[in-house]
This record gives sequence, C-alpha cells and structure tokens, in this order.
Amino acid sequence: MVSGRASFVLLPKCEDAGDVSRFVSSCDSPTLALIETPLGLAAAHEIAATGVAGLVFGNVDFAANIGVDPASQPALQLARSQLVYASAAAGLPAPIDGVTTRLTESEALDADLTHARELGFGGKLCVHPSQVAPTQVAFLPTEEEVAWAVAVLDASPGVAAVAGQMVDAPVVIRAQSILDRHRKNDRTPDGD
Repeated sequence: MVSGRASFVLLPKCEDAGDVSRFVSSCDSPTLALIETPLGLAAAHEIAATGVAGLVFGNVDFAANIGVDPASQPALQLARSQLVYASAAAGLPAPIDGVTTRLTESEALDADLTHARELGFGGKLCVHPSQVAPTQVAFLPTEEEVAWAVAVLDASPGVAAVAGQMVDAPVVIRAQSILDRHRKNDRTPDGD
C-alpha cells in the first residue's frame, strides 16, 4: 500500500465534465484529465474548467476510436490543437501530449517532440525510460529562445523591434514565459 499524497492523479477516459468535476472535488491530489476519445475531445473545454490541473492527450486510444495510425501527425493535429486551446482558455498549463509507441526509433520520438512543442504542448507522456531525458530536454527553452527573450525584455517599453521583429505586449508576455521556464529548469535533466 502506498501512503501519502500522489503528485498527480491521471484520470482516464474523461468524457463528461460533471463526472470529472465530482472526481476532482473528492480527490486529495491534483488531477490530470486524460482525453482519449472523440466524446472527451468534444467536452474538452468544459472538462478543462472543472478544476483539473491539466489535460493530457491519449493519442493511441483516440486514434483507435477514429481508425487512424496513432503516429499520424496530420490525422491527430486538430485534436491536439483543440486540447491546447481548451487548456489556454481555462488558464491551465500547456497540455501533455500522448506517447510515441515506436520505442527503438529515436527519430520518431524527436519528430513527435518537435511537433508537440510547435503545437503548444508543455510535455509528453513516456512509455520507455529511454524517452525520458530527450523529452525533458525537448521542452526546455533553447539557448536561442532565451537570448531572444532577453533581447525582447531589454527593448524599450511599448511597440519596438528586435532583430527585425515587432515587439508589443503579447510578444513580451511570450518572452517572459520563456525566461520563467528557463529559470525554473536551469539545470540538466539529471539534476547536475
């Protein structure tokens, strides 16, 4: 038996906001809602507003429900984007992407990580220990992003230009977010 409080509880097959809300209110640990069916995706905005700590995409089950390969980025892009939008609309952190099932193909993991990050995901589920370190690194701000964010925040207030790009309030918010993530994770994945 495990004692103490879990860091997170992953609630599977979330499809009904009422059910999720009842679970969240009765649980002592933060809940992550696993969206893995078309019905769950249709309710994602309502589920995101139930007090969950975040949304997670169950790409393998979702793909089976719609009859596509879970590795198909084009087939699942709309579903992934909807989870990003639902999370943002509810003020939640960026959602967590589903798994890469091709365990021996590092190129497949790299492509999935890049795709997830470009769509706005903040993390990815891992099914094999070899996927953990690359996943941690993939969601950290790059040196180029940090340098860009510093330049943006150093620019004069109001509308300005940095490296030929317009800088206004939304750009400053993104730059601050990058620096916040960088400061929070200013270490290597193994803690060195």
